[in-house]
Amino acid sequence: MGQQMVADERDAEGGRGSEKAANVVFLNVQKLDSLRTRRGEDRTDYWDRGLRGFGVRVYPTGRKVFTVRYSLHGELHRRSLGVYRNSRGVVGGEVNYSDARSEAERIISEARNGHDPFIGVALLRSADISTFEGLCERFLGDPSPGRKGRVFSEATRIGLTRIIRKELTPVWGRRDPNSIQRQEVQHWAKAIADGNGRKRAAPYLANRAVDYMAMVYSWAVRREILRYTPFLGLEKPFAEQPRTRSLSNDELRRLFKALAKAPKQIAATWLMLFYTANRLRETLKMEWAWIDLEKGYLVLPPTVTKNKRPHLVPLVPPALDLLDMIKGFAPNSPYLFPGPNGRPLNWIQKASARVLNSAGIEDARHHDTRRVVQTNMAEIGVAPHVADMILNHAITGAPRSRAHYDMYHYVPEKRDALTRWVQRLAEVLGYDPNDVMRVDRTGYQGKGPARRLGRRETYAERKARLLSTAPKRTRRRSDGTRR
Repeated sequence: MGQQMVADERDAEGGRGSEKAANVVFLNVQKLDSLRTRRGEDRTDYWDRGLRGFGVRVYPTGRKVFTVRYSLHGELHRRSLGVYRNSRGVVGGEVNYSDARSEAERIISEARNGHDPFIGVALLRSADISTFEGLCERFLGDPSPGRKGRVFSEATRIGLTRIIRKELTPVWGRRDPNSIQRQEVQHWAKAIADGNGRKRAAPYLANRAVDYMAMVYSWAVRREILRYTPFLGLEKPFAEQPRTRSLSNDELRRLFKALAKAPKQIAATWLMLFYTANRLRETLKMEWAWIDLEKGYLVLPPTVTKNKRPHLVPLVPPALDLLDMIKGFAPNSPYLFPGPNGRPLNWIQKASARVLNSAGIEDARHHDTRRVVQTNMAEIGVAPHVADMILNHAITGAPRSRAHYDMYHYVPEKRDALTRWVQRLAEVLGYDPNDVMRVDRTGYQGKGPARRLGRRETYAERKARLLSTAPKRTRRRSDGTRR
């Protein structure tokens, strides 16, 4: 709030007087501009009738200083909130009426609940943080900001950074973290959920923004940078429902028909999702070093899995055949699905959206393949705990000790379940799923290494080839000589 707030507990009126003995008025901007000192006094205090404890001290020079009076643990305290700055801009003014009143409301409310309203200011000052943006940067710079020192995964940290810098800091960046009230957060989050001031409503984004802002405050409390968090008991603006979308047999046929015309890497990614039931992020980051072709299984390291535990996935024969096909994408790359820059593919949502749109499938995502696999496994009689282990889920109803002591990977059981599922998929399609990689491909085939495999020559390339092989034509100069 501008300059540092100065304690004025020695003031006689603040310590002994009552509001009945002082001037009690309805403070507002018009009233503030008209207030003067009483005759014979070197200063006069006026107190707000609407907010008990909030007032302004007026000097003969016209200088007006906002002040707040509060009781904490039976002791009366008084603090200055800054010099009043009116619309005309009083020289030396620090704070306007609305900001001073909001700060007074916070101080009085915290003191009424038994909290020291200025301990947070002292903590922020000791941490050399003055704004919410500075608090966020300190949070993002912490290598282990999670509870109990948990380290965030790369994907989580990317998502956190994106939402904090795109949604939080533009709105709250310059604010003092202690001045942000829960009512303000609720109004802001509801505006995001309803789409006010945005192109469309974003209810899920509103929930994530509230989650990440609460995470910053919770971290600051654990690091003793803030005294309290306004998010305790705060409800999210949108009641999320568990996703239940799956793909019917007809949608599977249309999807694979569209994959036959999609870029090879996109088609191969979808096939690998169906063959392994892994998550998309885990699939895109797959490396050849993680695959044991002799034993026929894939081991995902804990650095890419959601539960931070290694995950063994048996590779059925169609998956092994698919590996032979995609090996030619980039023979020297350590990744199964390398991108144009040599690193693994990172963003295929737009390409997949074109595939789904071509197939006439609405509201579908890559993650729905896991629901398709588990649903079909249940229909063909696969044991629930085996299906859970294939999807790398915690086994429902199992004691917690099982996760610590049962180190058996159930490879034969998982291999049999995946084999039966892929056979069922082939029966639904009426052909080998890998056929979508073998058919003649038309249309755009991507910019990556897969574009070199069996694609047709473009018009520009054909023109360049013909020009390079055609005999060089000569022209005559105006003097009759050849160029």
